[in-house]
Amino acid sequence: MLHGAPAAGTGTGTEEANTAMNPIEILWCWQALIVALMAAGMTQFIKTAVDIFWGKVAPEPTASLKDMAEVGKARRKANIVLNRLVFPSLPVIIAALVAMFILRSDIVAEYVARTPSKWDDYSIYAVWGGSVGTFADYVVSKVKDLLDDLVKKAKPPTTQE
Repeated sequence: MLHGAPAAGTGTGTEEANTAMNPIEILWCWQALIVALMAAGMTQFIKTAVDIFWGKVAPEPTASLKDMAEVGKARRKANIVLNRLVFPSLPVIIAALVAMFILRSDIVAEYVARTPSKWDDYSIYAVWGGSVGTFADYVVSKVKDLLDDLVKKAKPPTTQE
């Protein structure tokens, strides 16, 4: 519940408590960034684990872990169901589960408290997490770009003599 805030439309309390919530605030809060990074990281971990497992059970022998991963990746990419259905949907599923059970957004909790709904709270968190998971790859690419820029700025320029 929202720490004693009145329900929307009751006419009591501050104007801020009665204003409509911005969908961009709901989607791009700091918890959404954490959920997106968790979904992308867990998806990559599962892909790597599957690649190594399939490389280990491959008919051709592999000597190193890197070779196992490369052979397994080739076998995984050849499997159309895994490559086009299961792995692309993993960030959405993982983000929905994370949002339901691990990391709840303050903004979504405020929305749940304000909005009477026929859906239960878990469904609302799952939909929010799934929508965040849809943008997980985008968030990861932007975080990588940000970190690359920070590293370039922190690195002292080299002088050539």
